[in-house]
Amino acid sequence: MRSPVVGPEVLTPAATSGGDAVADHDARAAHTALRALARAEQRWRMTMDSSPLGMALLSVEGRFLRVNRALCALLGRDAESLRALASSDVVHPDDAAVAAVESARCLTGEQESSRLLQRWRHAAGHHVWVEVTAAVVREDDGTPIHVVAHVEDVSAQMQDRARLEHLLGELATRTTELERSNQDLEQVAAVASHDLRGPLTVLTGWLEILDHEYAGSLGPRGRELLRRADQASGRMMDLLDALLRHARVGGHVVERQHVALDDVLDQVVVDLGDTAARGLVRRDLAAPTVRADPALLRQLLQNLLGNAVKFRSPDRAPRVVVTSAVTPQGHELAVVDNGRGIAASQRARVLDMFGRDDSDPDHGHGIGLATCARIASLHGGRLLVEDTPGGGTTVRMTLPS
Repeated sequence: MRSPVVGPEVLTPAATSGGDAVADHDARAAHTALRALARAEQRWRMTMDSSPLGMALLSVEGRFLRVNRALCALLGRDAESLRALASSDVVHPDDAAVAAVESARCLTGEQESSRLLQRWRHAAGHHVWVEVTAAVVREDDGTPIHVVAHVEDVSAQMQDRARLEHLLGELATRTTELERSNQDLEQVAAVASHDLRGPLTVLTGWLEILDHEYAGSLGPRGRELLRRADQASGRMMDLLDALLRHARVGGHVVERQHVALDDVLDQVVVDLGDTAARGLVRRDLAAPTVRADPALLRQLLQNLLGNAVKFRSPDRAPRVVVTSAVTPQGHELAVVDNGRGIAASQRARVLDMFGRDDSDPDHGHGIGLATCARIASLHGGRLLVEDTPGGGTTVRMTLPS
């Protein structure tokens, strides 16, 4: 029996038609996929070029693979010339080492992204300050594919920063010069008050001898002149004392501690040496304790209370109230009186050295309030002079909490 002959496969019309259908389906699917890929590519390109920030795709070696229009404009280059470069070709040499370290950390997975301030070289030769934010795109297994970077022009901010640093440097220099000048002035004031005190003491002594031994033979006009000379020497001695106190304040090292205001006020009232003053000064201490330098606080209160007692109004019974309270701005200490008051036009200048209220014929020497303002400043606070409702002066010192 003969074996059947096995020949080539015979394709029937049905088989041929089915194969063509499969091939046609695969071709259409491939075409659809290619069109989708092209659309995705176009959308990605449009997204990059629409971004106002510079964008770039870089190889893991750091070469530019794709760049957007904003980055080209920022660096003054076209896309083709940038694709011929690596990021290291545009980064300033002084920034390159840090950039290399950050890039290595991102590629190894030590960190997910980096953000650096760098200088990138413009085609014209100058460097542009940029902030570069970069991250690594990876395969599913973690293998790095490329790096995506956003590059923002921060030149304006860096110029503002440089100007600010320059201004701060000038301010520091001028502050140092002012402090040195103040120290010189304080030293001059201290020396002057000390050296002048001796001759003035001698002069006062001679005036006392003249009054004691020869007043009877001087006559009315002579005695009046002697009285005026004695008053003038007394004012001069007060001025020298005030100068010396002011100078000492400038050289005082502030030592803050909790101070009971009642105790300080008791001492100040006694120091005033005015029996009537003891009944004038009242207290409204919502915050009875303040953090301050005890010696400086005592001097400040002595100056303020001394002024309040001295410059009483002849039109009403004198009243002085010391208040203390905690406010949102800090600890506020105030001395409120119903005395003569200070003219509105004079309030700013009375806090300056030798600034006096010229509208008051019995003005002081113009140092006491300046010393108080200095004490407030040494504590990081400030001094304000205001009207008292109904007449008088209110002096407030605000200390930071």
